[in-house]
Amino acid sequence: MAITPLGTSDTAIFNYVQNIVTKMGYSAQSFPLKRAIDIYNNLPYNHFTIIHGHGRAGMVHCDHTQSGAWSGLYAYPATLSNSDDASLANYRSNTLSRHKLIVFITCNSAEPKNGYSMAEQCVDKGAACSIGFYNEVSMGGEWLKEFVGQLHNRYTVDKSIDMANDFFDKKYPSMKYDESSPTQDGNLRSFGDTGTIVRVN
Repeated sequence: MAITPLGTSDTAIFNYVQNIVTKMGYSAQSFPLKRAIDIYNNLPYNHFTIIHGHGRAGMVHCDHTQSGAWSGLYAYPATLSNSDDASLANYRSNTLSRHKLIVFITCNSAEPKNGYSMAEQCVDKGAACSIGFYNEVSMGGEWLKEFVGQLHNRYTVDKSIDMANDFFDKKYPSMKYDESSPTQDGNLRSFGDTGTIVRVN
């Protein structure tokens, strides 16, 4: 299992989520500030991955954007501008078949570009289930903490989504009608088998 926090602002969220995921039976590892090619090379070996960072339609920004250096992990076939970039389209059809779940807490991770979104492409490449957000997403880390808590309680992905949404709306009522809210109608999109139970033990 891997989580990719982007910078120090995500540290508290990462620590909380890592603790819960470890209790779920996974060996939780952090891959902060990694190049896209490193994530691409590691992803096939994971069973549960959370990518928490910045993105736009069809891609995720990797590395520390504040330093001015970044690389792109793309969903679609792309002409890669440097050796740090990577494209999920280059995986074989079952490359991600070890995965029970891949979670994108990034803006536009369920919005396609050139016919491919990050979340849907993961299922096309073998993951049992993947979730992402169609629009921009604010406070996704807060939503994530409740979501993994419900996965820990042995709820399915779809039930965990429902319970996390309900908790988030009650805790942050002012966000309910914000287009960037994780719970805004149509923002969170799921692909594959949402009846999956992710907890191991």
